[in-house]
Amino acid sequence: MADASYLEGNLLTAVPKELAHLKQLMLVDLSNNSISSLTPLVFNNMTRLSTLILSYNQIRCVPVHAFDGLRSLRLLTLHGNDLSTIPEGAFNHLTSLSHLALGANPLYCDCELRWLSQWVKAGFKEPGIARCSGPSDMADRLLLTTPLNRFQCKGPVDLHLMSKCAPCLASPCQNNGTCVGDVTGSYRCSCPFGYKGRNCEIVMNACLSQPCSNGGTCHLPPGQEGQYSCACPPGFEGQRCEVNPDDCEDHDCENNATCVDGINNYTCVCPSNYRGRRPATSVRRPGCSGRRPAATRMGNSIRTGNFVAAVTRCFGLVGRF
Repeated sequence: MADASYLEGNLLTAVPKELAHLKQLMLVDLSNNSISSLTPLVFNNMTRLSTLILSYNQIRCVPVHAFDGLRSLRLLTLHGNDLSTIPEGAFNHLTSLSHLALGANPLYCDCELRWLSQWVKAGFKEPGIARCSGPSDMADRLLLTTPLNRFQCKGPVDLHLMSKCAPCLASPCQNNGTCVGDVTGSYRCSCPFGYKGRNCEIVMNACLSQPCSNGGTCHLPPGQEGQYSCACPPGFEGQRCEVNPDDCEDHDCENNATCVDGINNYTCVCPSNYRGRRPATSVRRPGCSGRRPAATRMGNSIRTGNFVAAVTRCFGLVGRF
């Protein structure tokens, strides 16, 4: 029939995005696939849909806006999945819903799921099949008939349950990788240099990406997979030879000369009435240390500190100096 889509048993791992364009559909059967999560607003345009079958998948996480837009939906079956909790507000848009199938899910009936028990009690939308699997004092109790005051939060929740919708809590990224989660319960790992893979578990040849800058040579330390070291050329340093040290930090430019940093050397730019050696190398020799010779002046010099001060006596000139 043109208003139904039967996609059961197709090894699907996600709800096909193309379904959102089929606004005329009234029934969608996605049962017996391998769908593990739903994305927000995935059914948003399917305003005529009255039956949605998602049973016998691997759905472990339902985002709060997963079923938004399904105002005509009457039957929703989530039977036989891996749901431990459902966020409050997930069914707010299901104003026409008359039957909810939640059986065969490992529901964790603490205070976070109290709202759901109250919701099914109010409209008898769940027929008394869904049972709690935990905490231990709630095991095997019916979601429909268990008093609301029994839904309590006592102590820490098992990390396995919490990580279903927040996988980064389980620290899946290895080798100091950074975990980034999303609302669907999925995650990705941002791997440090030298590692790759879904969980940063694969060691790379660290030198393949040529990490050493400025002509540095990459070496692989024996027995240290994923590590590298850079042999830097003269004038550079740092883990990747990315740093050109400031040779002007300890320069010998004198008499207010300007020091210009180079690579493993520096240059003294002398004032107009001084001269000197430039560029200076790693053997630090004074730059700009003598006045330019004057034809009518004679004098001697007195060294004070790191510069040469000229004390000049002038002869044969008219005027005072």
